[in-house]
Amino acid sequence: MGRILVRIAYHQSRNRWVGKYRIDGKIVSVQLCTEDELVVTGGPNTKRNTSRRNSVLEHLYEKKRPEPKPINQYQQLVQQFLRMKEATTSYQTYKKYLYTLSQLSDISVDSINQFIVRTKQRGCSDATVDSELRHISHFTKWYAEQLQTRPITMKNFFIRPTEKTISSYSLEQIEIWKNHLLSLNTDRGYLMHRAVMLMAYAGLRLGEVNSIHWNDIELDKQRLWIRDNPFNRVKNRKETDLPLAKPLYDYLKNCQDQEGYLLKRHWTQKGYLSRSFAREEAKLGITGIKPCHGFRAFYSTHMLNSGKGLIKVQQLMRHSSSKTTEKYYDKKNQELSEAQDCFE
Repeated sequence: MGRILVRIAYHQSRNRWVGKYRIDGKIVSVQLCTEDELVVTGGPNTKRNTSRRNSVLEHLYEKKRPEPKPINQYQQLVQQFLRMKEATTSYQTYKKYLYTLSQLSDISVDSINQFIVRTKQRGCSDATVDSELRHISHFTKWYAEQLQTRPITMKNFFIRPTEKTISSYSLEQIEIWKNHLLSLNTDRGYLMHRAVMLMAYAGLRLGEVNSIHWNDIELDKQRLWIRDNPFNRVKNRKETDLPLAKPLYDYLKNCQDQEGYLLKRHWTQKGYLSRSFAREEAKLGITGIKPCHGFRAFYSTHMLNSGKGLIKVQQLMRHSSSKTTEKYYDKKNQELSEAQDCFE
């Protein structure tokens, strides 16, 4: 029956027999029946015999117990998807998926439109609505794969433009950043300069930069490892190693403090580091570029515009799809005439 009887007792103030059961590891109290119902069902001498009394009470409980609601296929797939996300993403990301999918009754146009209306009524911004719609979009693609059907087109639901260009710093702006941070002449400035080197010349994400340890760097092999650690979980749980670009290798080789965390855990959370960069960017007067992602975008854009292969850049950026990597290519710098050099 999925439950274990703990005890049954008469509750005077309620005038009811109450049973305590252990259901799925939790103690649950259940109001079984009144005194009169017990006598009518089991007879006047039922209370004298404990086993007889409990048997009658159990019988009454079974008659009154509501049938559990069956879990439909959609709910089963939602639970399966959430278990996968819990195992492959950070706890914060898992909680976001959990909350978003709990607001949907099914995957349909009406259900998604109702979700958007409720989210706006909560006072959420367009950016927040689109962020939660991206979670739904990821689920709908996975959901369609499981059922072998075509997914719902989510593009029409987004409030803001989905085909957005990714802005990156130029090489000159990277040099401006490095010189500015060194000119601060503080420990904070030196550590932010180190973070710029890791993001701009290895394409590390902000959480990875804030938690990378010197043990993750093999200078003799010129490799850098991306691993799970107590302060950061690798995206999609894919631990890997990357080659060190020459500017980054020369910088790390000349560092004197080659022990502990590279940023000394100066910022306990990546959000604090992001705000530090935002403040310094405002001082430099640079606008239109995300402070930290702009360095990672530089790493990708610089390689693509230099003619490096898309698949190689995708592997270095650790993108799951080459379509994501394509967004970093600056088409303004495209020289069509160069494509015909092979015929000369």
